[in-house]
Amino acid sequence: MTLPCPDTYAEQRATAEDALLDAYAAFAGWLTQQILTGDAGFAFTIIDRQRRTLGHLLGSALDSSHWNQAEAIARAFHYHWEARGLYVEARGWVDRARLCLEDPDGALPDLTTPLGALWLLFVVSEANRQQAAGQLDAAEATHAQIRDTLLGQPTSSQQRAHLATSYHQLGMIAQNRGQWDKAEDWYQQSLTINEELGDRPGMATTYHQLGRIAQDRGQWDKTEDWYQQSLTINEELGNRPGMATTYHQLGRIAQDRGQWDKAEDWYQQSLTINEELGNRPGMASSYGQLGLLAEAAGRPREALLWIVRCVTVFDEFPHPSTGPGPQHLARLTASQGVEILRECWVEVTGHGPPPDVVSFIESGRAEES
Repeated sequence: MTLPCPDTYAEQRATAEDALLDAYAAFAGWLTQQILTGDAGFAFTIIDRQRRTLGHLLGSALDSSHWNQAEAIARAFHYHWEARGLYVEARGWVDRARLCLEDPDGALPDLTTPLGALWLLFVVSEANRQQAAGQLDAAEATHAQIRDTLLGQPTSSQQRAHLATSYHQLGMIAQNRGQWDKAEDWYQQSLTINEELGDRPGMATTYHQLGRIAQDRGQWDKTEDWYQQSLTINEELGNRPGMATTYHQLGRIAQDRGQWDKAEDWYQQSLTINEELGNRPGMASSYGQLGLLAEAAGRPREALLWIVRCVTVFDEFPHPSTGPGPQHLARLTASQGVEILRECWVEVTGHGPPPDVVSFIESGRAEES
C-alpha cells in the first residue's frame, strides 16, 4: 500500500517534524528506561549531547498539543535536570508547560488524560525541587492539591500510582519537619498501594525512606533491614542511582556508630556510582560526608579538601544541592585559616577560591545561611 504524499512544502515539513517527534519520543522513553534500570551514565551523556534537539522537540510538542510525546521527552529531561542540578532550566520548562496545560482561570486538567499526566509530571517535579530547597509549605500545598484532585477521580491503576507518589512526597515533607509518626503513616499508605500494584521501584523508594525514619530514631537494626529491602530491589532492577542513595545512607549508619572505615567504604561505593553517572547532587553529598568523616578521624586538612570538592561540584556558590557544605567550609576555614583554604582550593580546582567565596566566609554570611 502506498501512502499519499503531501503536495506542498509546508505539508512535507509538518509530516517530517511529526515523524521526528515520534522517533525522539520513543528514544526518550528508552533513555528513561536506561536511567532507571540500565546504563544511566550513558543515558545522561546522550541527553547532554542531544539536549538542544530534545529541548526544541519538547517545545514543539507542547505548542502542537502532542501530549504523549511531550511527556516522554519531559520525563527523560526530569531525571537529567535532577542529576545535573539544572534547577533554573527545569523551572523555566515548568513555567512554559503550565501556560500550555492550565486554563486561564487556574482550573486543573483531568489527570486521567495525557494532558493531565504531563501536567502532573511537571508540577510534581517542581514541588520536589521546592522541597529539596526547604520550601516545605509550597511543596506541601502542591502535593495536597494533587492528592485531593486524585481522590476525586475514578479509581484506576494510574490514579492509584499517582496517589502513592503524593503520599510518599507528603511523607518526605513531614519527615523534613521532624514529624516522624506522621511521615511513617504517609509512607505506609504509599507502600500499601505500591505493593498492591506490584510497583517495585516505588516499593524500593518507600523502603528507603522508612529506613531513614528508623535511622532518625536510632533504631539501627530496623534501619538496616529497611535499607536492605530497598537495596535488594534496586540491585535486581539495576537501578544504580537508587543503589548509590542506599549505599550513602548505610555509610551514615556506620558513621553514627563510629565505624569509620566501614562508613568510608560505603561512601566510596556511592561516590563511584555518582561520579560514573555524573550525578552532581549525589557527588556533593558524598564529598560532604567524606569530609565530615575525615574531620571526625582527626584529619582536618583532608576534611577541608573534601568540602572544597563538595562546594565546587556546581559553578554556582552556594548551590542548594551542596546542603550544609558552605557552612562546613566556613567552619573548617575558621579553624585552619584562609591560607590553608587557598591551598586546598588550588589542589582541587587548579586555581584559588573566587572572591565571592572568600567574601561569603569573611562576611559571616555562612552563619546567616
